[in-house]
Amino acid sequence: MRYRYFYGLILSFLNHSIMKSKKIAAILLLLVAQRTNMQAQYVSPDSLHKTIAITKEDTVRVDAMNWLAFRHFQNTQYDSSQYWADKAYSRSKELNYNSGICFAFINYGNIASINDENEKMIYYSNKAIEVMQNNGNKGYLGVVYSNLALNYATSGKYEEAYRCLYKSLQLQKSADFKFGLAHCYLIFGITHLYTGDTDNGFKSIDQAISLYKELKENFLLSASYTTRGDQNLLLGNSKAAHDDFIAASQAGAQFPENSWANAAYHWSLADLAKHRGDSIKLKKNGGLSNDFYKNAEADYKTALKFFSMVDTLSLCELLNDLGT
Repeated sequence: MRYRYFYGLILSFLNHSIMKSKKIAAILLLLVAQRTNMQAQYVSPDSLHKTIAITKEDTVRVDAMNWLAFRHFQNTQYDSSQYWADKAYSRSKELNYNSGICFAFINYGNIASINDENEKMIYYSNKAIEVMQNNGNKGYLGVVYSNLALNYATSGKYEEAYRCLYKSLQLQKSADFKFGLAHCYLIFGITHLYTGDTDNGFKSIDQAISLYKELKENFLLSASYTTRGDQNLLLGNSKAAHDDFIAASQAGAQFPENSWANAAYHWSLADLAKHRGDSIKLKKNGGLSNDFYKNAEADYKTALKFFSMVDTLSLCELLNDLGT
């Protein structure tokens, strides 16, 4: 089960993917501020800055701050993410604005996850649950349970993961929160793949892809395609894997070059080339095998450029792949 740097699992060939699983897991830990004027669709950082600068309604400005913190997080700009999350939290406390406090806690959990601080991530999730239960926002509450489920799944605690996922699914359907539902389906798919249930894994990921397309949430759409592509590669379906990786690249094309979406694309292409090189090597065609290995090396190096030096989990595993 080698699902990019987010979803690795078992021994030997899969052993180094465990670190990767912790990395993209963090990408998926998020909360969307769904308001009349802050819908669950992609909003660029520039637009969010403008909203913060010109909007008079305090709660709308707080929502934009939290969104901006999350977008900076997606683009591996962690200091900026922390800065805007702090501003959103501080202002939310002044306003007694529970939704803003919740969103800030999710951003704090994201940052903790990137540092592999699972206990801190769970702490912030529980704080978000506490506030959201008081606020009665079922959609937000469901997203936090999906986040916790992903954390449990990447730690091998599948029973706990499924418990949180079914709770999230119930909440999302009750709230009719499409973004939260897409998020839940994606984490369901990942968990199914971890446990070896490929059919239901693909089915859940396809449901997530459909909803992410509708919502124009291209970052997570890209991550979904990458997940499916990595599983196809594991199954030996090279053509299907290649198609998924291309779709992931197209979905992530709008993001900056330091985005995970771009890094994941090149890392995936490198894995695919390495897979093809290994296969040809077994057929005693060393020359052609070396050509594929050269392509793999080039894409590993390209992926390496997209990671911040503080992303130690990804850097170690990517350097390991490159060294191999």
